[in-house]
Amino acid sequence: MARVAKANSAISDEFLEATITLRGTTYRFRELSAAQYEDILKLSEGPDGTADLGTVLRLMIPEALVDPHLTAEQLYKKPLPVITAIQGVVNKMHFRDEPVEEIPDGEDEPGNESEAETSSS
Repeated sequence: MARVAKANSAISDEFLEATITLRGTTYRFRELSAAQYEDILKLSEGPDGTADLGTVLRLMIPEALVDPHLTAEQLYKKPLPVITAIQGVVNKMHFRDEPVEEIPDGEDEPGNESEAETSSS
């Protein structure tokens, strides 16, 4: 059974991390930057110019894995259920809806006062 712990999940520009324990080994992951993801997409492009999503995920995992430091070759020698669990963590970290704070129209403009405020002056 995997134990999952999330860190710094509040809205921020910091990279989120996730830690799981599988079969007695603890793995720590960090979100990829947009630049890292773009590089992975380019490496995953087929002859028709589209990225193979299986290849994308395979390349993302070693990049996102912070600890233990494993090469892709070492990582993919692990049992399939371990890799499947790791794929799930990396996939959820990168392909989820990020909470967004919406600002109502007009509230973000400095000096914008409501009619009630200006008519009572």
